[in-house]
Amino acid sequence: MDNIGKTILSGGNQLINEDHPAFNDKEYIKRRNYIADLGYKYSLKDKNIPNIDYTNDEKNTWKICYDKLINLYPKIACKD
Repeated sequence: MDNIGKTILSGGNQLINEDHPAFNDKEYIKRRNYIADLGYKYSLKDKNIPNIDYTNDEKNTWKICYDKLINLYPKIACKD
C-alpha cells in the first residue's frame, strides 16, 4: 500500500524528452526532481506530509490548467 504512485514518481527524466518545452531547462528539471523526490520518499508511516512552497508561477500554471479542466469534466469525464 505504501508504494502507491511511486512508479509514476520514479519516472525521472524519462518523462522529459526532446519534445518537452523544458528539456534544456536545468532549473525546471531540478525543481521537478525536488518535488517528485519529496513524494517518492514519503511514507504512510510518516507523521507529517511534506509541505511544498509552490512559486507564484507554479500556482498560476495550475490555475490555468484547473480552470480548463473543470469545464471539461461534465462533458468528458464519467461519474466515477
